[in-house]
Amino acid sequence: FHYACAEKVMRERKAQKDAVAVPEPTGTSKEGRRRLPAKLRADWDSLLWMFASFALLYYTEFASTIIFSALINRLALWCSLSSALVSTLCCAYAFKKVPHLSSTNWQTETPAAIITATISALLGGTSLIIAIWPVWGIYSTIIVSVLFMGFISTVSLFDL
Repeated sequence: FHYACAEKVMRERKAQKDAVAVPEPTGTSKEGRRRLPAKLRADWDSLLWMFASFALLYYTEFASTIIFSALINRLALWCSLSSALVSTLCCAYAFKKVPHLSSTNWQTETPAAIITATISALLGGTSLIIAIWPVWGIYSTIIVSVLFMGFISTVSLFDL
């Protein structure tokens, strides 16, 4: 008898999961708590990456270390900054020159800008790791990776 009841309950739960959910009233959940807007619910991982990058910037004192530390490799830092500028200019060129195109047409209309921005970004990331290696060592790769993901996540929240 007990097994039959448990099996019946499991079938009912499965049927409830398979059934189409009735939309809840906007702004509240079943428990009466406020829900996040749909855009934030969909982009929670982006928010976590942004939080991680901001926390990393704060707790490592990244900006003040880059500016004031004598251990920073300045030549690699300037190479990284110039590569970031080239990458930004390539993106601005692609956005301004072909604003009417969808993202699938960029590969055919501006192939040189995409290749240049990609190579420049790879060079910039590598030279940033080289620049901060004397300060943080192996953690430099983690720091640059988290900062990169935080930047990408911030950009993804804007509907470009």
